[in-house]
Amino acid sequence: MVTESSLSNEASVTTPLPAPTAPTATVDTANLEVDLTWSLPDNSSDGGVRVERSSGGDPYQVLLDGSPSTTTYTDTNPPNEELAYRVKRD
Repeated sequence: MVTESSLSNEASVTTPLPAPTAPTATVDTANLEVDLTWSLPDNSSDGGVRVERSSGGDPYQVLLDGSPSTTTYTDTNPPNEELAYRVKRD
């Protein structure tokens, strides 16, 4: 007679969320704003979206922790220097 073995230990894994596309920035000089747009390749409702800005080469600062469906952000009254933006899923 053959008996079943006991179950093995579980293996856990977390799959990363696909990265958003690089943001496109449009400067609205009349209103002193920077409008950002991006897309999410999977149209997922998992995680959230974080928008970050670096000004003058300083470390990035969080501007927005948004919902997973967020695909736009307006940076109102940004500093008058070279700016870099990035968007990530979290």
